[in-house]
Amino acid sequence: AHHRAGRASAGMYARGRMYAANNLHIASQSLGGGAGVYLLAYYELAGAVLLQLFWSVVLLKPSGFAFAAGIVTQLFTQCCNAVKEMLCGS
Repeated sequence: AHHRAGRASAGMYARGRMYAANNLHIASQSLGGGAGVYLLAYYELAGAVLLQLFWSVVLLKPSGFAFAAGIVTQLFTQCCNAVKEMLCGS
């Protein structure tokens, strides 16, 4: 049972990353990906993180923590890549 939980958490982490990446990709394709579109996308993702953390605590399910960590990791990765591209070019 312990190994299954580990794999499930790893899967939820990957799902969180994919969820954030997909939301940001959709934002970049919507209306030219302007600042307002990204602001709404980050707002939605912040809400998803808070919701996952809340339900993880209430239901005592660690998979929500993994999903939230995946979202945060993907946001950080994409922000770093955007800054790198802005400073160094593509």
